[in-house]
Amino acid sequence: MRIFLGCWLLTSSLLAQPDWVKEKGVSARFPSEKYLTGLGIVTWHKDSSEAGIVRQAYAAAQKDLVEQVRVQIKSASESFKQQTDQSFSASYQALVTANSQLEVVGLQKETYHDRKKKLFYTWVYALRSDVIANYQRKLTQANQQLRDRFTQAQHYADNGQKAEAEQQLLQCRTLLTQQAPWRAVLLSLQPSATPEEPSVILPKIEDALRQLISKPANSLDDLAYGLVYQLKQSLDAPLQRVVVSPMLYRESEMASTFSYFFRDRLERELIQYADWQTMRLDDVQFNQGSPTMRYSLRGTYEVSGDQLHLSLFVKDVFAQQVISMATARLNLQVVESAQLAYMPVRYDQNVAEQQQMETYAVADNGIDLEVWTNKGEDALVFTEGERMNVFFRVNMPCHVRFVYHLADGRRVHFFDQYLEANQVGKVQEVPYDFICDCTDAPCGIETLQINAQEESFVPLATQDMGGYRFITEDLGSILQKNRGMKQDGSVYRAEQRLVITTMKNPS
Repeated sequence: MRIFLGCWLLTSSLLAQPDWVKEKGVSARFPSEKYLTGLGIVTWHKDSSEAGIVRQAYAAAQKDLVEQVRVQIKSASESFKQQTDQSFSASYQALVTANSQLEVVGLQKETYHDRKKKLFYTWVYALRSDVIANYQRKLTQANQQLRDRFTQAQHYADNGQKAEAEQQLLQCRTLLTQQAPWRAVLLSLQPSATPEEPSVILPKIEDALRQLISKPANSLDDLAYGLVYQLKQSLDAPLQRVVVSPMLYRESEMASTFSYFFRDRLERELIQYADWQTMRLDDVQFNQGSPTMRYSLRGTYEVSGDQLHLSLFVKDVFAQQVISMATARLNLQVVESAQLAYMPVRYDQNVAEQQQMETYAVADNGIDLEVWTNKGEDALVFTEGERMNVFFRVNMPCHVRFVYHLADGRRVHFFDQYLEANQVGKVQEVPYDFICDCTDAPCGIETLQINAQEESFVPLATQDMGGYRFITEDLGSILQKNRGMKQDGSVYRAEQRLVITTMKNPS
């Protein structure tokens, strides 16, 4: 195999440069209305393994294809909500994130080795119609399974077999949950089409469950128990190595004091009642080989009238699929009497900023930029005294810019840096100590923004204060400069943003 790969790489390097290399991820042979495509680039070091380079470039190309579909899913999200039961609205982004695996059938590839630049390129492509047909088949099969399970649940209920009926209904809800991202994929790939409707809608399942699970939640302990009860009943055995993240408000990446406090209640019930083995984020090695966690539990909540509506999702990290779901409602007065803030700090202002960042966003192109913290990259919450370490990695030499958007609206430019070829593919740690401190500046929602591109960045207007370079330009100007002046795809670029909730230690 090694000899074959060596010959194959040599042959590919002698071919003329393909158009998808010349045009930086665009090819007239593979128009976007007919094909899904992805570009992977890996820097070739003198000690690189040929087989390893091939694998890395292929994986990067697949990742690029998936990310492009996710961008389309985001743009189609409003259409998805309009065509989907409104009970899913608050959970939409969490569902798509939790079910992050994309099934691409008929994937093909081409390669090119640029020996002068020491870059190895892989181009993957698949017929859009084949991917659409595959997801339509998946939905048809899932709907049949959903219909059969719901019929079985009704049979159990009619015969007084309450526990069996509960389990079937809870599994029906999980099946329906798994369909949501599939429907989102179809709407993003074929906006004019209407995916097959669920054979059993969520309100029907919830009504049937309420008739069986009649105990209302009158306290935070009741709420935690009720959610964990549903998770336990829908699974065959206790789960091991589960990371429980704070719940996020609606479709944002923002948490609150309630999120942080309730995460501990959930963990306690999962351990004591469900016999799950949970892990702390500090014990998980992110992006360092195989993940030490096996399952993740994430959730969203929103306010509706005088109630809090919560949805939890358990994801199998290895299979990249939701395996269980739980929902519950609680009177807001219970949370308020516990003096727990359930709204993220400056929520409306932060939503407006996040929307502005999305509006100005450009699609990643060529550069594979990974960014994470010592607590991963999702549902990030740091309390006073906690240290945050930030890491990143790129696939090719490029310029990198680091900007931090503080909770009080100020913005700090930490550095611009050029990563040489010998730094590519290696984990880089941001050379700053971040310790959560709410003394001199307010805590709240903060955004870490890292941009990478081939060309050097346009300088930002800054003012030095207290050892930091505070940016004096408005957000629109910052975003334009961070993302480069050329917006036509002629420059390789990428951007990652992490939303971080900082807060005082809850008493």
